[in-house]
Amino acid sequence: MQHPISNGNPIWSRRRFLHRAGMGMGGMALGHMLSQEAFGSHAQATHFPGKAKHVIHVFLNGGMSQVDTFDPKPSLKRYEGQAPSGEFDRKSKAAGYMPSPFRFRPRGDSGMVMSELLPQLGDVADDLCVIRSMHTDEPNHEPGLLMMQ
Repeated sequence: MQHPISNGNPIWSRRRFLHRAGMGMGGMALGHMLSQEAFGSHAQATHFPGKAKHVIHVFLNGGMSQVDTFDPKPSLKRYEGQAPSGEFDRKSKAAGYMPSPFRFRPRGDSGMVMSELLPQLGDVADDLCVIRSMHTDEPNHEPGLLMMQ
């Protein structure tokens, strides 16, 4: 991907860089620590000053499905039971697309949509940051998991 003003030099987005570098949260933390070491307290990673004092990165390998908690997929209901089309390395023996059986609704002033499974978490929805933009083209869970981390 080239920007027309880049004179042929590729411009990478932060997402593309982290995807290609394969470093995720650890890479961001390392970059911040190294900039603090080199520039002291004058180091600033963005043009907006940070507000957060701490980050809790919750990674639940084998935990509840994102489709049942924070990532509603309403179109799954329309395709329920249908098998994915296209060629795969191996044919799936699954029953097809399965929508979440749980209801979702907006929570907090921000309107963050989350499942009925987490009613108390909805009370602090405005204090959460849910990232729904990460993706991978890897169809297998374990290699995709490594790419996300």
